[in-house]
Amino acid sequence: MDGKRSRPLIIPLDTREGWFTFVALIMMLYTISLFISVSLHEVLGHGLAAVATGGDFYAVYISPGSGYASLYIPEGISNAARAFVLMAGIMVELIIGSVIFFLVLPRLKGFITHLFGLVLSVTLLVHPSIYLFLGYYYTGGDTFKAARILGLLNNADAFIVAGLILAGVFVILISIAALRFLTGFREEAEGEGTRLLLMFWLPLIVLGVTSAFVSVVMLSSTEMTYALANAGILLLLISAGIILVPHLIEHHEKARPHSFDGKTVLAILAAFLVIIATWVGVFGPTESSAHGIMLHQPPLEAEAYYSDYSIGNVDLMVHSDGTVDVSIILRNMLDNSSSSLDEQLYNSYEDRPNWPYYVERSRYMALVMFGFTVEEAQYLSFETSQEVVRAMGEEYYNGRSCTTHLNFTWADTGLIPGVRQLGGDATTAGGTDEPTELLTFGFEDPWMLQGGYIDEVRISWESNLTLSYYSASNLEETHITFNRGGLAENSIGWKNIGYETSASAYSFIFRRALDT
Repeated sequence: MDGKRSRPLIIPLDTREGWFTFVALIMMLYTISLFISVSLHEVLGHGLAAVATGGDFYAVYISPGSGYASLYIPEGISNAARAFVLMAGIMVELIIGSVIFFLVLPRLKGFITHLFGLVLSVTLLVHPSIYLFLGYYYTGGDTFKAARILGLLNNADAFIVAGLILAGVFVILISIAALRFLTGFREEAEGEGTRLLLMFWLPLIVLGVTSAFVSVVMLSSTEMTYALANAGILLLLISAGIILVPHLIEHHEKARPHSFDGKTVLAILAAFLVIIATWVGVFGPTESSAHGIMLHQPPLEAEAYYSDYSIGNVDLMVHSDGTVDVSIILRNMLDNSSSSLDEQLYNSYEDRPNWPYYVERSRYMALVMFGFTVEEAQYLSFETSQEVVRAMGEEYYNGRSCTTHLNFTWADTGLIPGVRQLGGDATTAGGTDEPTELLTFGFEDPWMLQGGYIDEVRISWESNLTLSYYSASNLEETHITFNRGGLAENSIGWKNIGYETSASAYSFIFRRALDT
């Protein structure tokens, strides 16, 4: 050892290497700022607003530029409160961004801290301003959802004017602040203001164009249109700022030389890598592949968000006293496009059904099946349990089964009031000299109204009863017989595999011998 200490890496700003370093730093600071702004939008915006209105915030996905919060908003709150939750993300960004730009930024003296404040102001002020009106034209946008709730979908002009004015004003103000800041470190020269602003805005332009290009390749048509429009408006506003602002201000201060300390550059690089690792490792690279963070189990009331009734079975048990046990069994399935975070939330309900929700769904289905009035359906009581549900030859556990008991009168050869005659020749109920009495009933497929069908229908009966007639017919009154699944002892069933080949209505006649 010669006893000499190594000299720290110093990169003067006013050199080619210095400006390359400057652009690289802005790109890293911009990515960090995007992550921060999305976090504020989702957590302090939507999440906090949902909790403040009596709801819940239970999962979140964050990436530089996009994210979403999984919320439960309780029933019964006003439309204004719902709209507040939806718009809270934009409002939080604009409020915090204004505080940083107008109050904090002027007090920042360090080069890196001031530069970071400028870049953070871009993501907290310009981006949400554009989203304010572009989100009106994007059906998944916060503005569109809030406007629909408030009945303002025909008032597009207000959102366009507000969003464009805010975005344009913020681009001009940030450009002025950036130019005043940067000219303090570089001697004034002809065209220098334009070049400095171009260097400041270049990372945003590059990332915006890159995002638009990626959207063309990977996103849906709606998301692609939004990304392209966002990039186009940003490019237009930034171009206007780069051209106009150098003519609006004069610089009189003597330039102060600045050099980048290698330790500072490494610190920013480390922060950038941490953000990238957090994004890719913790949250996932895209929303469609997100594993995100489930903060806690979602409330029972939120199960409806993950309930699509993908599978539905109807089980009936006919008793000799005329009682028919009707079990409606529902099971939700996720499609192949669901993210890992969706699967986490879905699986959290595996053993904890929201029974009041399923009871009401089953009540409505029973109303459609048997032609009850709304008032009659309200008197139905249900027993709940988790049962096996079947579809396409597969069995699935933890189906949500709700069972009600209907009482019919023997010798009543008419169908239940409100149910049309389902077709078929009921004379097959004869064929015996013994005195008998008949029990006749039927039901309609409640899924048919929604373009679906019951996956399986099973009906069983007590041993002292005889099934004299059964029919399964579709909307064209064509009888369905090929998918009965075989007539077992005291049981019969239908395994449906498609809308066109499934029955829309089922009818049955049972016979029992009279005591002589």
